[in-house]
Amino acid sequence: MYVVLDDGTNEAMKLYDSDLSDVNAGKWKEWDIDLSWFTDGANHVNLASVQTIYIGFGERGNEEWPTTHLAGTVYFDDFRVYPPHCVSNRLKPDGDVTGNCIVNNVDIRWMNYRWLENDYTITPSNPGTANLIGYWNFDDGTANDSSPGGLHDGTLVQGDVATSVAIVDDAYRGNKVLELNNPTAVLNSVVDCNGNPNDISDPNWSSIKEQISIAAWFKADTLFQDNQYLLTRGSSYQVRRYVANDEMAGYMDGLTTGGSGNATLETDTLYSGTDIVDDDWHHIAVTYDSIAEERKVYIDGRIAGTDKPTGQLALEYYQGFVIGGRLGSLDTRGWDGRIDEVRLYNDVLTQAEVVYLITNSTSPEYFEVWSLGNLTDTGDSVNSRFVNLKDYNKVADTWLDELLWPSGW
Repeated sequence: MYVVLDDGTNEAMKLYDSDLSDVNAGKWKEWDIDLSWFTDGANHVNLASVQTIYIGFGERGNEEWPTTHLAGTVYFDDFRVYPPHCVSNRLKPDGDVTGNCIVNNVDIRWMNYRWLENDYTITPSNPGTANLIGYWNFDDGTANDSSPGGLHDGTLVQGDVATSVAIVDDAYRGNKVLELNNPTAVLNSVVDCNGNPNDISDPNWSSIKEQISIAAWFKADTLFQDNQYLLTRGSSYQVRRYVANDEMAGYMDGLTTGGSGNATLETDTLYSGTDIVDDDWHHIAVTYDSIAEERKVYIDGRIAGTDKPTGQLALEYYQGFVIGGRLGSLDTRGWDGRIDEVRLYNDVLTQAEVVYLITNSTSPEYFEVWSLGNLTDTGDSVNSRFVNLKDYNKVADTWLDELLWPSGW
């Protein structure tokens, strides 16, 4: 892939300098080009007189090459010319934690937030099925419950004509998954799995009050409003995108923190380096133990948030378990994207068990330091790395340094 600038007298061609497989990634990629390349060395393009810009693949001028070697469509958008500006993936100070290309008090705050966070290795543990009271994997083309009890088959519920719900093949997951097309705030399509508190066929299902674990794979296409629901049972418990940030949260009704009312635990992807609206699959698990007074949210097997609320879950008496949205007055906040491997337990999973749900293996899994404040691991061995004074020294040594790309203009 190349870009050519032509001033009518001279032209120069710049080849794509990242991984060319990016064109098959199925997502938008940014290509930053230093314009000085077109004027340096053997290139003599007059940037003040550019007449034509060419974009192409293969051999420039060989019209037969693309037709014999390439197939498909590549989209381009937003051609812009900038003065030197912040492009942190190409150039930034060593002490820049936040990626804004300058080292200042913002970097200190980010580092303090995850101070002494460390790397670690987890040996996954199979949680078994003894406490699994609902499991929807969609592999047989239905939303049937594949847990040992198998009492809570889901029904695909069509919403507004602008929405849809279907079970489709997914190349990444290697099996069938649930696909929800809920792009706007209209009556959404969902999967209704029943199981309200009046469901006496399964007392384990209807009486989840003290301990619970909810887990699923998900991929977000569009997050168009606050509180879009991934998994819900009315207001009793919910896994959802929270407020105006591209992050996930576990909400549970009836809990209190410090006597101040209901509590919502937020997972802060701001510090994870993983934006959930990235066209990638992610795994989420939410656990609550009223006995130990502890609630956790895991993103991709890592503890992303924890708090210590008290109280049992309030039971929702008019709704059962719903995948991809919520029934009732708030049924315009459905999930837009794909969902797979939904599990509901009347037990509290450990981190090792959550990781097993992701890997389906008991082989040890290494988790590097998550915080962006981990600027250097020089001299530190695996499982002994921290956000510590060595990282702070990087910030101090480059305090108030600012680097813009491209340099030298």
